[in-house]
Amino acid sequence: MTLDELRRQLNALDGLPGDTLVVLAASPEGVHYSPIQLVTEGLYEGDVHVGHFYLPEDLRQHLDDPSELPQAPAGARTAVGIFPSG
Repeated sequence: MTLDELRRQLNALDGLPGDTLVVLAASPEGVHYSPIQLVTEGLYEGDVHVGHFYLPEDLRQHLDDPSELPQAPAGARTAVGIFPSG
């Protein structure tokens, strides 16, 4: 991802409050440094050490098969997810 793309994705989150939680996802390969692939709004359930990130329902509906990803539980809170490539 380039800085221009990162700025574009961050600008899309302008409507979120400043105290929204930001969650950094680990690389599936366990790589310490990976380029960013996606920055998106979603829902997070868990604590500061471990949890799960869910796409909101309106974004899930854009998937070919929304049932592939689980729905967020009732207690999940709004968050921004940053995901590495890979």
